[in-house]
Amino acid sequence: SSSLFHFTRKENLKSILQSGKFWPSFCEFDLYHGEQFWRKINGELQLQKPENLLLKIPMVCFCDMLLTQIKLHIQDYGESKGGYGIGLKKEWGKRKNLCPITYLNVGSPVAISYLNIWEYILKQSIIYNKHNTQAPKILEILNDNIIKAIFFSKPFEGYSFKPSGEWREFYNEREWRYIPENEITKKMMDGKFHIDYDLEISKIRESDSLTFKHDDISFVIVNSEAEIEELIDIIREMDIGQKEQDKLLTKIQSVESIEKNYGLH
Repeated sequence: SSSLFHFTRKENLKSILQSGKFWPSFCEFDLYHGEQFWRKINGELQLQKPENLLLKIPMVCFCDMLLTQIKLHIQDYGESKGGYGIGLKKEWGKRKNLCPITYLNVGSPVAISYLNIWEYILKQSIIYNKHNTQAPKILEILNDNIIKAIFFSKPFEGYSFKPSGEWREFYNEREWRYIPENEITKKMMDGKFHIDYDLEISKIRESDSLTFKHDDISFVIVNSEAEIEELIDIIREMDIGQKEQDKLLTKIQSVESIEKNYGLH
């Protein structure tokens, strides 16, 4: 598609529109992509298994799909009472260096390559730690880059972390991610995966936000036709010119009307 969609709660949508910013939030992420990945990477290392394979990473997520394909995504990433979201031009995403993620099939050559590199890094780190010697800089560089690559990956399929908890082919989401490079993600790259998220969220800076201009917007989505009037009032109160307001109003769509006119799947 030509747009990247972000689905959220109603109040968040208002805030995004008014501020022209997305703020990263902590999203659940399985660093090892499930028990099977953990068993593969652990192998002969016999590392102590983390109590929880899930961690949380500050990110903003988008999906690259047609307007008629948003139904399932709304259920998992919107609000329980309905769908609220914003679509931005894909060119904006490219300018902002958003990245489409890699979907990994656990037994595939690419997934095994990820695991082999990480296993090598862990083995070398253990050796240097045993001898109380400083690991070479190249090992740190390899570690940071493989973890960054994993941050921008996801299993091809699995159980949703969202309320539905259903089995999903995540590949159908065609996800793009923005992950700020900041103090929080640096801690995670250093192996400090389980942190005080309530404390760390307060450290997300203005420079970590993802900004856009209102001209970058291609769609604004509310759940029902009845809510369009409320959104019109919000846009009319925004500190932008009359022409920009008028242009933004033409981009409002309701899930109700999309389903009625085009069908949703």
